[in-house]
Amino acid sequence: MKRIVMVVLLVAFFISIAPPGFTESKKSLPKEKSFGKIEAVAFFTGPMPTGVTVSSSGRMFVNFPQWGDKVTATVAEIRKGKTVPYPNEKINQCEKGNQQDCFVAVQSVVVDPKDRLLVIDTGSIGFGTTTYGGPKLVGIDLKTNQVFKKIIFPQDVALTNTYLNDIRFDLKRGT
Repeated sequence: MKRIVMVVLLVAFFISIAPPGFTESKKSLPKEKSFGKIEAVAFFTGPMPTGVTVSSSGRMFVNFPQWGDKVTATVAEIRKGKTVPYPNEKINQCEKGNQQDCFVAVQSVVVDPKDRLLVIDTGSIGFGTTTYGGPKLVGIDLKTNQVFKKIIFPQDVALTNTYLNDIRFDLKRGT
């Protein structure tokens, strides 16, 4: 009984301090507004993608981490509804011992405000342990389709059991 009275008192207090013109009617709530039409651009029936991003020119990129399904490219561009290894096949074919120069198991792709593709590579196949060179951040210039920056995380930053997930940048504070 005390709790019910307390709730009533709180509601009464809230209403008494509500700003002028405040109303609880549904008229003041935002309404759903539809625009455009949904358009399928690709269908995936094999490995599960975990990231998708679109450049300012409409180029679409997707990534497939290596969780168990056979992955032919862990980063791909969608062209005419098909996935094409991006930026090329070679970087998507990783050999153990040379992980710093290829994609191991990419978890996330993001086009940044400067229209560059940022790729976060977990370095972890099947959620397994990582070795140096696997966990990294790779920046690709979408005008040249070339890697412009690569940050390999040291093993005291990305531990052998670390699984990198996502990344975002605030470019208002620097380049």
